[in-house]
Amino acid sequence: YTQEMLMKELDSHGMASKYDFCYLPIDVRNSKNVGYAFVNCSDEDSTGAFYTLFTGYKFQQFPSRKIAQVCQAHIQGIDNLKEHFGTKREGGDDRRVAPGSRPFIRQA
Repeated sequence: YTQEMLMKELDSHGMASKYDFCYLPIDVRNSKNVGYAFVNCSDEDSTGAFYTLFTGYKFQQFPSRKIAQVCQAHIQGIDNLKEHFGTKREGGDDRRVAPGSRPFIRQA
């Protein structure tokens, strides 16, 4: 899966306007996703809907026996996510995200 593919699948289940941040980390060694994503829902109702829909979910794009698990991240809220994933380290080296792989942030 790519981040775009993940977002299309989320959106196809009615989540298009219910999240404001999505990031699917990519392993720089093999250019594949690392098997988890960060999705920030816009409000509590959306969070509940997301949890109900995607806990135990089997993603459709590729056949797999893997199922989704939804859990609370240690970084909460759009502002904190922007700061964590968008802040460059001293010298301009941003090792928090793989080159060419940036988080999706919905503009308000």
